[in-house]
Amino acid sequence: MEYHRHYYFFDEDGNPMEMRRWISRMHHFGTESIGRTEVGEHVVSTVWTGVGCSCEGPPKIYETAVLVAASVDHEAKEMTDVPHKEHVATRKEALEVHARVVAALRAGTLTFHDDETVVEW
Repeated sequence: MEYHRHYYFFDEDGNPMEMRRWISRMHHFGTESIGRTEVGEHVVSTVWTGVGCSCEGPPKIYETAVLVAASVDHEAKEMTDVPHKEHVATRKEALEVHARVVAALRAGTLTFHDDETVVEW
């Protein structure tokens, strides 16, 4: 498959979209959350960004990030640091990464030390 390297914005299926359409969608709907799981002081968030993060292969338009909650207060939870991020091309991959990161956090095999992520899959 030939990938459209001159496009930077993509729909959920990886098809190119014009920037105007992407901006309009972001303005009205924002990023599409496809997963959000709290694990202790962390929140694992997986979203469709629609922005291609790769020049080779399919555009990596989904992002899973581990966020550190600044407060345990659920009504006003402010998110800070992002000690771990992964970008993938498909919704299926994004859901798999989300589940893997949540499982690793729960098992204690995903830890963070001085701006470095240590993962023991």
